[in-house]
Amino acid sequence: MKENKREYHGIDLFKFLMALIVVAIHTHPFEQINHETFRTIYDFICSLAVPFFFLVSGYFLFNKGVSKERLSKYLNKSIRLYLLWTLIFLPLTIYEYIVEKTGLINSILSFVFSFVAIGNHYNSWHLWYVWSLILSVFAMKFLFSRNIKPIQVFVMNLIVFILAHIVSILIQHSAYFIALLEKQDNPFASLLAMFFSHSAIFLPTTRLMSGGLYVSLGMLFALNEKKMNMKFSTTAFLFSISMILAVLFVLIFPSEISIIFTVICAVTMFSFAKEIRLKNHSIFSHMRKISVVMYFTHMLFLSLWCIVILKMPTHLGLDVFIFAIIGTLLLFALVIFAEKKSILKWLRDLF
Repeated sequence: MKENKREYHGIDLFKFLMALIVVAIHTHPFEQINHETFRTIYDFICSLAVPFFFLVSGYFLFNKGVSKERLSKYLNKSIRLYLLWTLIFLPLTIYEYIVEKTGLINSILSFVFSFVAIGNHYNSWHLWYVWSLILSVFAMKFLFSRNIKPIQVFVMNLIVFILAHIVSILIQHSAYFIALLEKQDNPFASLLAMFFSHSAIFLPTTRLMSGGLYVSLGMLFALNEKKMNMKFSTTAFLFSISMILAVLFVLIFPSEISIIFTVICAVTMFSFAKEIRLKNHSIFSHMRKISVVMYFTHMLFLSLWCIVILKMPTHLGLDVFIFAIIGTLLLFALVIFAEKKSILKWLRDLF
């Protein structure tokens, strides 16, 4: 008797919710609310969105075991998407260079640096996730080709994650270190001061190094399904407790330390979503697709609304959020129509 294929509708639901949060991160629907406690809690909740996507990617990439062929196919698809969407957002990148009067040579250098070291350009901030995913999977594929065990891959990613976070903290407090180093009368201190004075451009690069930890955690969930499988009530309890503790923690302690609870809450949220059992319904497959369309295209609708319609490129707020959501939902409807009619293959290939 054929075993029924397990559906992950809970993950589909949470992917949709996290996609909404990603749109909120870039459109700032609560821009007018300045309440410090609200802002702190809101920012922390937003910080869970991209880690959740990394965890989901890692889980489904390894849910059939470690396969070098599968990793290669995934890399090829991800690289194609990164190149394609970088090209789609290229007019906005050029627009920024023209407005800022960057100049041809500087524009080319800036584009190459952002493409390689940051993973995004003007109004394509979300593409860093794809680039980080590519780097993470490539590194994992290389390690597996050297017969490194999954748990060792996870430990290596954890070390990189911690080092990257330490570097990001140092960069964020560069002014303090510059002032301290300038008081020292030796060439090495002067060299370090020079580095810190230009270190801000490398801050987004440290973010790229975060993907590997979450992807490898998703991998561990997949490869140890039976050992890590928990009841729905248990995952719900753990997720609730971790969120409550996290909220209390981020309100009391410095933001630099909150990354600990970001990891814990993202993992417990993924575990919770994975164990949710919902009846089969077409709406969940639609949510899965909407989350992808929404993630890749919301900044196009933000740009359309702010730059073209309002002619206010820096404008953010609830109206931008609503326009981006409506725009992505209409585009999703067009994608579904194209799939049913087997037309507009180029549009379907974008996702």
